[in-house]
Amino acid sequence: MYFAGVIADPKVMSEADFKRWNEGAYMLSDFVIAVTLAETDIAQEVADKWIASGVELKMSEG
Repeated sequence: MYFAGVIADPKVMSEADFKRWNEGAYMLSDFVIAVTLAETDIAQEVADKWIASGVELKMSEG
Protein backbone atom coordinates (compact mmCIF):
# COMPACT_ATOMS: atom_id res chain seq x y z
CA MET A 1 0.00 0.00 0.00
CA TYR A 2 2.85 2.41 0.73
CA PHE A 3 4.36 1.81 -2.70
CA ALA A 4 0.95 2.46 -4.26
CA GLY A 5 1.14 5.95 -2.78
CA VAL A 6 4.59 6.50 -4.20
CA ILE A 7 3.53 5.63 -7.74
CA ALA A 8 -0.06 6.91 -7.63
CA ASP A 9 -1.05 9.63 -10.07
CA PRO A 10 -3.45 11.80 -8.05
CA LYS A 11 -4.52 13.77 -11.11
CA VAL A 12 -6.38 10.76 -12.53
CA MET A 13 -7.83 9.43 -9.26
CA SER A 14 -11.52 9.87 -8.48
CA GLU A 15 -13.31 10.12 -5.16
CA ALA A 16 -14.30 6.46 -5.59
CA ASP A 17 -10.62 5.52 -5.97
CA PHE A 18 -9.76 7.25 -2.72
CA LYS A 19 -12.72 5.66 -0.95
CA ARG A 20 -11.65 2.18 -2.05
CA TRP A 21 -8.04 2.87 -1.07
CA ASN A 22 -9.15 4.31 2.26
CA GLU A 23 -11.11 1.18 3.14
CA GLY A 24 -8.10 -1.10 2.75
CA ALA A 25 -5.12 0.90 4.00
CA TYR A 26 -5.66 1.58 7.69
CA MET A 27 -2.10 2.21 8.82
CA LEU A 28 -1.16 4.41 5.86
CA SER A 29 -4.20 6.60 5.82
CA ASP A 30 -2.82 9.60 7.67
CA PHE A 31 0.28 9.67 5.54
CA VAL A 32 0.02 8.26 2.04
CA ILE A 33 -3.67 8.69 1.30
CA ALA A 34 -3.97 12.18 2.80
CA VAL A 35 -0.87 13.45 1.00
CA THR A 36 -1.95 11.95 -2.32
CA LEU A 37 -5.45 13.37 -1.94
CA ALA A 38 -3.98 16.81 -1.21
CA GLU A 39 -2.53 16.86 -4.72
CA THR A 40 -5.94 16.59 -6.42
CA ASP A 41 -8.58 19.07 -7.49
CA ILE A 42 -11.16 17.22 -5.35
CA ALA A 43 -9.10 17.38 -2.15
CA GLN A 44 -11.18 19.95 -0.28
CA GLU A 45 -14.50 18.32 -1.16
CA VAL A 46 -13.37 14.83 -0.13
CA ALA A 47 -11.54 16.04 2.98
CA ASP A 48 -14.65 17.91 4.17
CA LYS A 49 -16.72 14.73 3.80
CA TRP A 50 -14.17 12.68 5.72
CA ILE A 51 -13.92 15.26 8.50
CA ALA A 52 -17.69 15.33 8.87
CA SER A 53 -17.95 11.50 8.83
CA GLY A 54 -17.48 11.07 12.58
CA VAL A 55 -15.09 8.16 11.88
CA GLU A 56 -11.85 8.96 13.68
CA LEU A 57 -9.47 7.59 11.04
CA LYS A 58 -11.31 9.33 8.19
CA MET A 59 -11.45 12.56 10.18
CA SER A 60 -7.70 12.38 10.69
CA GLU A 61 -7.11 11.83 6.98
CA GLY A 62 -9.32 14.74 6.09
